Amino acid sequence: MRTANFATPIAVALLLAGAAAGQNTGLFESHGDLGVTPKAGGLEFSAAPAEYRITGGGANISGTEDAMQFLWKRSPVTSP
Repeated sequence: MRTANFATPIAVALLLAGAAAGQNTGLFESHGDLGVTPKAGGLEFSAAPAEYRITGGGANISGTEDAMQFLWKRSPVTSP
């Protein structure tokens, strides 16, 4: 079985996702494409009905690579 280290691509995707800042993303901080997507993804948020519309293209998760539109929010750091 082949394994992969996704830490670096995910970190890069999160940094690039910051480009979406300024857009109303609801509860999320930002969003962006993760991996090589055949279609650029997007996010639309409507505050009144609290509705999210997430679009994009990705790869089959059962294959050797994943790709998707990714929404994220940092967790607050807490002390033990």
